[in-house]
Amino acid sequence: MFLSAKEKEIIANLFASIANELANNIDSFNQDVLVSQMELLLNYSNRFYNSQSINHDIITPLDKLIF
Repeated sequence: MFLSAKEKEIIANLFASIANELANNIDSFNQDVLVSQMELLLNYSNRFYNSQSINHDIITPLDKLIF
């Protein structure tokens, strides 16, 4: 999967947030925060993947028409 510079930055920031949360003192909210961050990571991953699938579905037929 190809990621743009902005998409890479989003994913890298999410991993940094997860790492930061794991490095913090454990409290009653750590699990909830980590689960939310991981869910956000999965949602962004789905978004990026699906946007590439949509582009591929459009570009392939156009390539066949042009070439």
